[in-house]
Amino acid sequence: MLGKQKVIYLLILIVLNVSFIGCESDNDEEPIVKETFLKKFSNTKWEFINSDGYINVFKFNDEVLNPFDVWFKEKDAKCYYFFQSYKRNFEIIENTEETLVVAIQLNLYNTSTTTFTFWIDEKNNINAGSTRLTEITNSNTLVICN
Repeated sequence: MLGKQKVIYLLILIVLNVSFIGCESDNDEEPIVKETFLKKFSNTKWEFINSDGYINVFKFNDEVLNPFDVWFKEKDAKCYYFFQSYKRNFEIIENTEETLVVAIQLNLYNTSTTTFTFWIDEKNNINAGSTRLTEITNSNTLVICN
């Protein structure tokens, strides 16, 4: 009889060990890191036509202090002017896989900020507000003014 009790205790211990081992977490796996908007579109250029007739070109950078560079021109102008980055202070509010929200203080002495919101639609196009941006694939089309 004593032999059967030992066997039963041994079976209970085996069942308990197997159940505890089965509940062990897999902390060895790498966490899934999604690609951010800035990382995905780093070094790409996108054209945006304002309602006031200005054409802006945004070049996205995967940098917190300078998330994008901007060039602008009037519709009929032959060259773009660079919007100087040293006069801007950026604050990235959101940089997820599909959205970039950046607040910009345009002048060190001015407390007002402008917020840019870029988002990706279902066709993988970048939009700013309700306007779709067009990717510039030929960098030769971006003529910079002296």
